[in-house]
Amino acid sequence: MMVNGEAIHGSRPFKIFSEGTTGTVMGYVSESRNKPYVSEDYRFTTNGDTVYIFCLERTDSGDALIKSFKEGNDLLDGEIKSLELLGTDAPVEWSVNEEGLKVELPQTTPTPYAQVLKLQLGSW
Repeated sequence: MMVNGEAIHGSRPFKIFSEGTTGTVMGYVSESRNKPYVSEDYRFTTNGDTVYIFCLERTDSGDALIKSFKEGNDLLDGEIKSLELLGTDAPVEWSVNEEGLKVELPQTTPTPYAQVLKLQLGSW
């Protein structure tokens, strides 16, 4: 079962590709030069009125802070209607303020790899 498949297949690049400090080294056999991701690293895709947020590394507390989606940002074309973690029915607590979109991930996650948040937009 592919937990994060809907965030990949049929999706398109979002208005911005990423947030965070860790980049990717390009070129032939460059994988060994890539640095490990940190908890501030996120990648974004979209499909219709849905934005997918790839959380590349978990924080010790389990909280995520996506600064790109802070209160009053101009990236989202509507208000956040719902937010869920792909691969689980566990509730996800979230809020938006001047710092960003703060998300409390469940203690048990569906995969040991990247966690993907599904952010559903509604009209203003």
